[in-house]
Amino acid sequence: MKKKALCVFILLFWAVGVSTFLSGKVQEEMIPQVTILEPSIEERALPMDCLFLDETGMHLYSVYEGTGWEAGTRVREEDLSGCELGENGILVTGWNPYVQYASKPLTPGTLVEVKKSADKQPDHWLAVFPEEAPVLDQLPEGVSVAERNSHVVLLSLEEAQQPYMDGRAKSMIPSLEGAWVYSFQEMEQFLDCLAPLGLLAALLTAPVLLWACSCFMAREAGKNRVFLLVNLGVGLALTACVPLVLGAIDLPSSLLPREHITDLGFFAQEYSRFFQALTSFAPPASATGPLAPNLPQSPAGQAIIHYRNSLLMRPVLWMSLGFVFPLLVILTERGIMIWRNRPKIQ
Repeated sequence: MKKKALCVFILLFWAVGVSTFLSGKVQEEMIPQVTILEPSIEERALPMDCLFLDETGMHLYSVYEGTGWEAGTRVREEDLSGCELGENGILVTGWNPYVQYASKPLTPGTLVEVKKSADKQPDHWLAVFPEEAPVLDQLPEGVSVAERNSHVVLLSLEEAQQPYMDGRAKSMIPSLEGAWVYSFQEMEQFLDCLAPLGLLAALLTAPVLLWACSCFMAREAGKNRVFLLVNLGVGLALTACVPLVLGAIDLPSSLLPREHITDLGFFAQEYSRFFQALTSFAPPASATGPLAPNLPQSPAGQAIIHYRNSLLMRPVLWMSLGFVFPLLVILTERGIMIWRNRPKIQ
């Protein structure tokens, strides 16, 4: 009974430690990035793009510094009944800094990271329209259409502010309103995180398998003391690598779900919509041959698909190590036990 209790305690201790690492990383990743704007002293007017529109209506958010359990920069929703919507924008009565753009939808009380400056890098935006794509004939300087069809438009930008924010993109190009817009920079960042996520899964799986094997060995603890210590040491070493791998994961905020990072359906939907829209640019098989790769015409579209294909198996290989490595350790220990207990010839 004491051995069973010890085994359960070790598993619970490990689970608490790993959960602490994971919860801290999840909280860090789920923090939306926002830009803020303060109304001028003379007019107290905000541009219309400070309004956030969703299925529940229009929202105006301001930022404040929380205290106690709610320490940090957070957002609160302002009462629009005290504001006036005019031709020059939103007339407000307060002096609080207001949110202008956000990397993901906001909810009152959400902890946010204020981006005071934005890096500018070349980028491509993929706009997927639920209906027929409009004619984009009045684009800002440095923006051009690289490829398009009836429902999808690929835009090339000489300079785009990073990180990508949906409201900022649609304020820059109003014709994108109503479309799902994806940044190639953000998608590449997401793809770069797949291998570390696979390695993380392996680091979480291997210690559990070693623990399960050690529980059987604990029935004869005195006889298997060395093996138990080896499994414990290996499990601790693998667990110590978890924070290092978590540090290599930096998921783009614009491709994260609104509330729960474990919403795998959201990731699958965004991933499939992006690449299905890209492959919709490919010419029909009758024009290229049945064995031709299903690729868009633009070099940028082809490059990101090749990049995805080069990374796609890496997380699977890393995840498989979570089973193969402890299995090799267990088989090695089993082989040593059989060799040690072999009959001795007199």
